Amino acid sequence: MKIQFLGAADGVTGSRHLVDTGRQSALLHCRLFQGWKLHRESHWAAAVLPLDSAHLQEEDARRANRYQYSRQEPARPMDTRADAERTISQFLPLPPGRVQKVGRATLKLTPVGHLLGACAVTLSSGGQHVIFSGDLGRQHDLLMPPPQAPDLGTPAPSPLAARRHPC
Repeated sequence: MKIQFLGAADGVTGSRHLVDTGRQSALLHCRLFQGWKLHRESHWAAAVLPLDSAHLQEEDARRANRYQYSRQEPARPMDTRADAERTISQFLPLPPGRVQKVGRATLKLTPVGHLLGACAVTLSSGGQHVIFSGDLGRQHDLLMPPPQAPDLGTPAPSPLAARRHPC
């Protein structure tokens, strides 16, 4: 598995990772928007951003065709509104603990006890497992359940495995 780290941007904390298994690629976008309160309190981004991006690309292609500054003849957008709508129609909620097949890979969410709903993501393909996690919660927190360990079937050696968390 090859992983490209793409980082986060603007008012978003978290990360983006492009994972290439050799047979397929997946963009894993783990984010928490911490910018403007209006946007933090809504789930608009999942449905709006693909449509907005497609609209901008369509407008850019129209402008390129109008002023003839594209190498393509005619200029075409990378994604259209129809592409965005097809993408959005494939969004599925994934409850923690359930394995979801994505092409030849599997995806599983494991609660980490940091914030309500916070989960680590385990991506498995061809016997290899990659776990993406942000902050982990404490074992004995008064309000949050403790983090759960991902179940990979067989334990993976780690130089940090012998360490105990102080909390």
